[in-house]
Amino acid sequence: MNKLFSIIMLGLLSHTVLAGKTMNCHEVNNMNAGSVGVCEDQTKQQLKEIYLQLLKHHFEKNRFEHIILLAKSQQAWIDIRDAQCEFVGQNTGIQAIAATKVCRVALTQNRVDELNANLISNEEQSIPICPNAKQNVDSLQQCFEQTQKRLESAYRMIEKQNFLDFKLLQESQYAWLEFKVRHCELVGWWEISYESENMLLCSLVMIDKRTRELEKIAKGDFYSF
Repeated sequence: MNKLFSIIMLGLLSHTVLAGKTMNCHEVNNMNAGSVGVCEDQTKQQLKEIYLQLLKHHFEKNRFEHIILLAKSQQAWIDIRDAQCEFVGQNTGIQAIAATKVCRVALTQNRVDELNANLISNEEQSIPICPNAKQNVDSLQQCFEQTQKRLESAYRMIEKQNFLDFKLLQESQYAWLEFKVRHCELVGWWEISYESENMLLCSLVMIDKRTRELEKIAKGDFYSF
């Protein structure tokens, strides 16, 4: 724990500001190799910047537990990206290297957007997943169970297909489960009771997002994450 905290503090002290023009990397799947390379460097730097801004934000408010939790959730997300993009590369034949790079850029851009939203507000909690769900624990719990079934169905769809190195997707899914817990603890402001509304809302948003990713993979869409 002390080693992890020391690394985090070193990152805060070495924080630099990203300057200059930026490229819109949200449509990386439609870019040529040169532009993908630019986006790879850009999203990597943007992720570092926004992550350090969040660490600084919590540090200035003396939220040291939040810093540790953010670091753990970020490491879990890195594990998701690496395993999932390796899986994508293994299943795209001669385009493996290019597909892996596009996947990494797309997921990193998504992560940058998520962290930016978290820095500005807690708006992801208000995204409706079940339109008829009321803002109470019982209704949200029912919605959670429905959404969880969709996730499991999407995962089974992939499992039944003859994808290469399915174990990589399994690793990605295990990392995602860890990421969901850590992220929702952080978003829930330490409401560690997993039946609380904040925790359920966060879980609903994350499960819905993950389900849509897996459904695309099941259809052979490795590019539009």
